[in-house]
Amino acid sequence: DGDKLERIARFPTRYALHGGPKFTPDGRYVFFASRDGWVTKYDLWNLKTVAEVRAGINTRNIAVSGDGRWVIAGNYLPHTLVVLDARDLSLVKLVPVADKSGKTSRVSAVYDAAPRKSFVAALKDIPEVWELTYDPKAPPVYEGYVHDYRHGEGVAAQGPFPVRRILLDDVLDDFFFDQKYDHLIGASREAGKGQVVNLNVRRKIATVDLPGLPHLGSGITWQWKGTPVLATTNLREGIVSVIDMKEWKSVAAIPVSGPGFFLRSHEATPYAWVDAMN
Repeated sequence: DGDKLERIARFPTRYALHGGPKFTPDGRYVFFASRDGWVTKYDLWNLKTVAEVRAGINTRNIAVSGDGRWVIAGNYLPHTLVVLDARDLSLVKLVPVADKSGKTSRVSAVYDAAPRKSFVAALKDIPEVWELTYDPKAPPVYEGYVHDYRHGEGVAAQGPFPVRRILLDDVLDDFFFDQKYDHLIGASREAGKGQVVNLNVRRKIATVDLPGLPHLGSGITWQWKGTPVLATTNLREGIVSVIDMKEWKSVAAIPVSGPGFFLRSHEATPYAWVDAMN
């Protein structure tokens, strides 16, 4: 209870939930994913579990579509993306994750891009980002180059949730979006560099210096001196990096008492909170 700060309910879950709870737009249902692949739907009005399915053997995280109709699970094992109907968690589509040569990959992260009406996934083992639209009015998705799709020269991807590939220089372990969802900012755990990907032109447009091991999945953005900036914690070093999102350059490295995992804020406060681990 947010007013009384008292527990309303306690319920058992599957083993090792990961990726955070994901809510439907009306706030009634919440979805959880466990490390061993179970996806659970919980009714917050009636305080009970209403659906459950196993979507993988080792699951990274899930996302819920902005319209509340779909749930997608990204798996380490098997190498798949799994689209589920949010009503009963029935299977809608199983998407094998592989590049054009057939090399398969784990999914390192998948998130909803609500303004784009799509899911966006980063891949752990091949340098690609995938965008899967759930917009029924989206234009066709073609693999490779097409001289003029109006002449019927290309063959569009068939079925719902077609994959639009973005080829990168390096893999991404995690990422987050700018406020307009035009750009994706991500990093790998080995590179020490961040990649800025424009989702509209579908290519990397900038490289950002990010020392240590940035945790971009928990990044936040705000306006600073008329310029949009982002801040991210670091899993290896006791710093919070602040990046100018116009020039894509570092403007500050704020020391904190230890490595941090989450960084949070909201529109009604001038403050941000970081969980520094001592």
